[in-house]
Amino acid sequence: MKNWLLTILLLFGAVGAWAGETVHTVTPGQNLGVIAKQYDQSWKTLCAYNGLANCNVIKPGDPIRIPARQTVVKSEPRGCIDLNTAPWNRFGDPKRRLEAIDANADLTAEEKIEAKALVAAGRGERGMVTGDMVFKAMPFRSKNGTIKFLHNVRICTPEQGGRPEAMETWKLSTGKTLVDMLSCGNITFMVTAKPDPEPEKEPDPKPDPDPTPGPQPQPDPQPEPQPEPEPDPTPEPDESCPFDPKLFFGQEKEPKRAGNRANSSHAKAALYCTWRGEGGTHGVGFNFMGTWFNGLVNGGSGHFGGQMLSFGPSYEFISDDNWNLELSLLFGRLHENYGQAQLRQERTINLVGPAASLNLGQRRARGEAWFPETRLFAQYGFATSVDASVTNFLQPGDATDYSRFGSLFQAGIHADVLDAEWFTLWARAGYFRESPFSETMNLRVGVSDPYRICGVGIGMDFDLLHGGQAFGYGWWCDGMKGIRVVRAEYRLSQIVKETGATFEEDGTLFVPMPPAKPD
Repeated sequence: MKNWLLTILLLFGAVGAWAGETVHTVTPGQNLGVIAKQYDQSWKTLCAYNGLANCNVIKPGDPIRIPARQTVVKSEPRGCIDLNTAPWNRFGDPKRRLEAIDANADLTAEEKIEAKALVAAGRGERGMVTGDMVFKAMPFRSKNGTIKFLHNVRICTPEQGGRPEAMETWKLSTGKTLVDMLSCGNITFMVTAKPDPEPEKEPDPKPDPDPTPGPQPQPDPQPEPQPEPEPDPTPEPDESCPFDPKLFFGQEKEPKRAGNRANSSHAKAALYCTWRGEGGTHGVGFNFMGTWFNGLVNGGSGHFGGQMLSFGPSYEFISDDNWNLELSLLFGRLHENYGQAQLRQERTINLVGPAASLNLGQRRARGEAWFPETRLFAQYGFATSVDASVTNFLQPGDATDYSRFGSLFQAGIHADVLDAEWFTLWARAGYFRESPFSETMNLRVGVSDPYRICGVGIGMDFDLLHGGQAFGYGWWCDGMKGIRVVRAEYRLSQIVKETGATFEEDGTLFVPMPPAKPD
């Protein structure tokens, strides 16, 4: 039953890096001030942009994300909101963010559909809020859960007594710029700040008429001043290459039954260099997949083990319509060994072939709870070489039959069945064939946390070639997604500690607002 355990490797991807930013690795002796000076930034901006709890504590090897440099206009608007004291929505809550889009009366029905798809997919452009930005409708949640909007809002920048605010932006097809305030998850959209109109000058008094007769010289006609074009508030993408890392790992087991058992550990890692393109984000990089397995057969008298390692170039496309595609060309090595009594068999197979996975998350982007996301995956490999050996009672044997190997094929489907408030139900089916010796199938149902960082499942494994079935169970985790969520929640706890904020029963975070300042 070892072979079906390989089918999980193509299953999951992680959420990606941000376009328009550079990643700096801290070296010995550096602090935020030194790094900020190197990139012509403010150390306060880097601290807020990276969500650091203590701006003075960074270690060699830590990654520091550098936002795309923007021109900050140090203006004094008539009024601004300090998000450090505003009643925020709960950080990173997808459901509440989508509710704010639905409640926004300044967006059309088509714009709402497009906006929710973009926000659910992520991969927007990151930048910093500047003083010349005006946000058309900023949502806030009152204590009774009602979403209220403040219109034509400016956010206080450090030059205006606020703090550095990072934002993620998307451009709608209608031209509007959708904005997500990363510190609080408020979804709004932006209009460019327009300069206040200059007061009209009183006309100069007419000069006394020249008593000299004759024609008077006429002044040259002056061209009418042309209005300056409004700047595009969307942050310009950086020329750097933002990275999108992925890390997935887990285990599967068939518990001991009649002396037989099977265990497997599996991992997938990938790193992509990404860029924005038409309709989504593209990425090229490398993909690694590994499986390590062992077990007992024939009532415990026989034992097997081995590993399969694959590595190769890969391409990903993350659509703005909330579907993701991943294509790889993998070069791998499968090593297997078997022993029973005095018999020993061992073989190494070099493989090459394509792999593909497709994530369909349109229903989750629309906020639908049932069957919100489906993942399809497949891999095919053919042998470029086979090296086999057989010994019996320490004497070499005939390895001709053991050297036979046609191809390897595995495929499967994973469906998130139900998004509940505290968990997600999922189901999976997988198929594996290693011709001509093995053909298996497995079924799993399970539960994961609502962020889908880790999950557990149980089910049955079937030997389609020789007959038989066995009970199986396992677990999996999405490492990169877990890192992002933990960092966000830690930052939220620091905000609560520093501001005295409280949570309501529905999960809404409220920060005490200071007394209003007189104009």
